[in-house]
Amino acid sequence: MNFAPPLIEAVKKCLPTFDEKALLGLDPHLESLKAAFDDQFLVLRTELVSRLVEFQGKEGFKKRLKLVQGRSKAGMPEYVLSIQKLNEQGEGESLEIDKKHRVNPSQIIVSSYLAEGRIFLEEKDLVDTRLNGLKLYAHFKDQVLTHLKMVIVSKKQTLACELTEKKTPVCGCQ
Repeated sequence: MNFAPPLIEAVKKCLPTFDEKALLGLDPHLESLKAAFDDQFLVLRTELVSRLVEFQGKEGFKKRLKLVQGRSKAGMPEYVLSIQKLNEQGEGESLEIDKKHRVNPSQIIVSSYLAEGRIFLEEKDLVDTRLNGLKLYAHFKDQVLTHLKMVIVSKKQTLACELTEKKTPVCGCQ
């Protein structure tokens, strides 16, 4: 199975220099499309924008961990950690966490909140800064790439791709 012609047309409309031959023989998944972008458009930096994990803690109730990138008062990037207890409807009530853990927690700190827990859902958003004014935004749900958005800053265009219910990717260029 190959990528659908409308998807390739949308990619070429937004990214005329993209070599669609890179997609030949690849499974039609967003991961394959992202890998082809990675090969053709050099990644300068990848940043985590947010991470959300719903899990059952060792106390026996469901929780939601959020790690979100923001800006400090000085304008520097920082990550803010929060933990919520979830009710039956999935609504969260904030739980107190150590003040030292709230801003820019280490991976060890984040992992300690998830230790001995059972994960139900994990989502994360990443942004790649690339050469020539390109930014690629990627959304993962349970480690599956579900949305891609390539922003071409110089042209003020956006290529947006997502998985359909049939797990096939579709893209549009605006």
